[in-house]
Amino acid sequence: MKVLLLAHHLPPKGRSFGRLALEYAKLMKTRGIEVALLTSTALGGRLDRRWDGLPTHQVLELPFVAPTAHLQATLDAFRMSDRASDDARIASSADVIMSFDWSSAIAASVMKRAFHKPLIHVYNGAGEARAGAGGIETAWIAEMEGRAVELADHVVVPSAHAGQELRARFPQLCAPVTCAPMVAAMSARSTAVDAEEFRRTLADPDDFLLLFVGAGEKRNGFDILLASLPEILYKNPKVKCVFVGEPPLDPGMREQRDRAERSGRLRVLGEIGDNVLNAVMQVADLLVAPSRYDPSGIGLWQAALAILPVVAIPTPAAAEAREAGCDVTIVPDPDAMGLTETILAAATAGRSRRSEIDAGAGYKRLEARAAQSAAALSSAVEAVCIGRGP
Repeated sequence: MKVLLLAHHLPPKGRSFGRLALEYAKLMKTRGIEVALLTSTALGGRLDRRWDGLPTHQVLELPFVAPTAHLQATLDAFRMSDRASDDARIASSADVIMSFDWSSAIAASVMKRAFHKPLIHVYNGAGEARAGAGGIETAWIAEMEGRAVELADHVVVPSAHAGQELRARFPQLCAPVTCAPMVAAMSARSTAVDAEEFRRTLADPDDFLLLFVGAGEKRNGFDILLASLPEILYKNPKVKCVFVGEPPLDPGMREQRDRAERSGRLRVLGEIGDNVLNAVMQVADLLVAPSRYDPSGIGLWQAALAILPVVAIPTPAAAEAREAGCDVTIVPDPDAMGLTETILAAATAGRSRRSEIDAGAGYKRLEARAAQSAAALSSAVEAVCIGRGP
């Protein structure tokens, strides 16, 4: 069996859709499923190449950028479908087409009709919850997600909570739904790096290194973290911070972040590749995950793979990760004060907490979860190939 996977964001650099697409691709490969990527991201080099070990088809880069991100995503969808139309081998050689967000679902729906291929849509939460409340773009995203679910022959969700949300939002859903639990690929659990030497580029040996990964948005709780940071840095001079991800667009949050950076206690790494992110997670002491909306909990599973403790605000993803045995401390009160107290308590305990985690038992749990997810994906692919539910 061969799956054409429409991955809008490559390299993912922490973006949830791109990360989820790659993790699912790696899991399907463990079940003997061939996976090829079609992406609207300009990766450079030939249009047809290999990226991260997978056959990858790119689109031609546009000579302009759309005025809004959502308009750009819509244009990218048509560019992906045009690329498949120009080279019919891309879609015709696949048995199944898989989309991961409303943008790639537009392109996938065109290919489904043109090439008569079954479509699996991966529902990773409500796009309007990511975009924010209100506005014509929010309504557009909600409508496109509804169309994606309506056109899909099968829907895959990365968590039980995402499945519940899917059925609540789209009670008319007829397609079968399969839960393929999110988990970071075991092949990414270590990056060849001298940990002590690399850590010295970020903090002193006796510092407590706090890590945040994600876009600087309120949805990700970036405002909560920024509000808690001054007191954390004041009360514990050994705390150093590293921020990874897209910078905040909000001027107030950008000024707060820049002020902390000028203090010398914060390093802003921006968007970085997988190998560097894995290395940062290996040397950090605590991942702070204040996201208000995170259906799959991708960052939590990446942290689990790196044996990195996590502090998170109450979300279904955080609760699921903790129930699965990950070292996740959930803040009782999801506000700056609650986050401050929990992080300070962890920093006071020092770096010893990480060494107390049973890495062997943790890896076994993750391997079992990965096998469960790979089997679920394989079942969904087989189901649409033979035209029946699982």
